[in-house]
Amino acid sequence: MLQNQENQEKQATAQIPRGRPCLIDKGRIVKAALDIGVDELSMHSVARKLGVSTTALYRHVESRDTLINLCMGELCGRIKVPRSSLEWREYLWQLGHEFRRALLTMPGSCTYGFKIGPSIPAVYAIIEGALSVLVEAGFRHRAAWQAYALVIDHAFVLTERQERFAATLERQKRTGTGLSQINNNDPAAFPVLAKVMSDVMPLDFGMTYDSQLGCLLDGIECGLKKEI
Repeated sequence: MLQNQENQEKQATAQIPRGRPCLIDKGRIVKAALDIGVDELSMHSVARKLGVSTTALYRHVESRDTLINLCMGELCGRIKVPRSSLEWREYLWQLGHEFRRALLTMPGSCTYGFKIGPSIPAVYAIIEGALSVLVEAGFRHRAAWQAYALVIDHAFVLTERQERFAATLERQKRTGTGLSQINNNDPAAFPVLAKVMSDVMPLDFGMTYDSQLGCLLDGIECGLKKEI
């Protein structure tokens, strides 16, 4: 009878659904957090997205604040800081492009930069490098900070706009609406708009970014540098 009872217990145990194997790590957790976005971020929302328990998540990340710092650290780790020997304009040009490149490789990361801002030593190190180059070039402290902030904010803004545009364009393709469809709808009603759209769609955000960043650096040189 005892043997039968043991067999029954083994069968019952075998039938109990086991928890999902531990398939998460900090990398997957950070990616899920970026997908969710900082506004909706919680340990519960990340656990739900990954299909694991919140308890399993806490084995890897101790809190929401820690997770936010991990996201910012991941972003900083993808940024190649320019050489400090570069002339200030070239330095900011390269730094702006590095920020944009890093942001584009991490969909959703823009919201963290906007909402959280400088928050960890890795971010401070990037700022320190840029300010050192600007101060060495003769910028006063306020002008140096404004120059850095303008370039980095522009990278965040245009990257977020590019992500939103891509999502909007995809939705418009599914519904057959939007500016990209103007030639198929009624080009005679909007001839100039139809012509422009045929020449610029899809938008080249890389070219747009280069052009706008160049204008921004011109403005910094003509405006902020007067404070020297």
